[in-house]
Amino acid sequence: MELWGGLEQCFSCCAAAPANNAGIHHLEAKRLTRVPLEVTRRRATVVELWLQDNEVTDISCLGDCGAMELLYMSKNNLARLDAAAAAGWVRLQELNVSSNPRLSELPATSKQWVDLKQLYLNELPLLRELPSGGVAKWSKLKVLHVNSSGLTELGEEVGALTSLVQVSISNCPRLAALPAAIGQWTKVEKVFLNDNALVRIPEDVGNLSCLEKLYVNGNKLEALPSTLGSLGLLEELYFANNQVQALPPTLVSCERLNKLHAPFNKIQALGKLPPSLQLLNLSQNELAEVASSSLEGLRGLMFLHVASNKLQAFPFGALDGAYGTLRICDLSGNPDLQKTYSADIEAVDARLVKPWSFDSQCGGDGGPAPGHAAPPAVECAAAAVPPPPPTGGTSASPSPAPLVA
Repeated sequence: MELWGGLEQCFSCCAAAPANNAGIHHLEAKRLTRVPLEVTRRRATVVELWLQDNEVTDISCLGDCGAMELLYMSKNNLARLDAAAAAGWVRLQELNVSSNPRLSELPATSKQWVDLKQLYLNELPLLRELPSGGVAKWSKLKVLHVNSSGLTELGEEVGALTSLVQVSISNCPRLAALPAAIGQWTKVEKVFLNDNALVRIPEDVGNLSCLEKLYVNGNKLEALPSTLGSLGLLEELYFANNQVQALPPTLVSCERLNKLHAPFNKIQALGKLPPSLQLLNLSQNELAEVASSSLEGLRGLMFLHVASNKLQAFPFGALDGAYGTLRICDLSGNPDLQKTYSADIEAVDARLVKPWSFDSQCGGDGGPAPGHAAPPAVECAAAAVPPPPPTGGTSASPSPAPLVA
């Protein structure tokens, strides 16, 4: 299915916008209040319908769209999806109804969407739950985004979503728990659960054998599950702004973990860490000391942030193996440490890899000058700041790059 074809087309008259031969209708941002007759008359042949950023209130006329694979209705004024019409969308693969503030639920007939692969339900403040009957039938769903919604719970039926690759459920302040059934998401690679009200992560998260990125910033977590150590493909773990007091000792088993971002917690001590780490951010915690064994072996470490803790001592010698890659070592905001070990801190600063500079380190052809490495993929200024979670085509952009064919 081609998600991008014809995007550059311009329609001079929204009420008489023609469909192309492939059944693809682009009607974005035309100030429409209804679906044009030219679409409804050909509804049996509609394959893709792009109606985002309009003022449509009713799509009950879209019954009998048995060939429709894609429907984009974000940024309209829908209060409901007609159940009878939705029952006919038997080939639907991608649906986006984000930013319809009056929309409170998906119809029970969504169970007919057995081919659904991508679903975007962002910015729906009245949405409290996903339709249990529908979820149970969405075994092909690969992308689920429910950001900035009124979601209060995820039922155990989400365990049926065994094809999920990416999940983003962030900024849902009423969502306090996750079901154990998420352990059945064995194909999921990226999970974003930022800025909710989660108090715990189920131990079943250890079953997510394909998980590469887990973001749970801005929740109410006091601990992380020990089963994180089972995630052999985990590369990024972000849990800033929680109440976590300790890292699970099993984390050292995450052999591919390269980014550990955990500022603004209550971590008091460190154990042994995965030697694969490139970014370690533990600023604004309650560390009084860091053991040498925690940093020894981190030979690829590039960014170390332990600012604004309670450090009185620091194992400077443990960094000897990292000086070939270390670009930042932020020990600021630890007044006792800075007063007692100022000379050691200056010595560390002198040994840091200098930031890559185009002007000073490029040869005449624009490439790196002799003796200078090319810049890393993640530069210093961005190293401590996590990227925002995806929101998945809520408004201006028609869609993220499609993950499925």
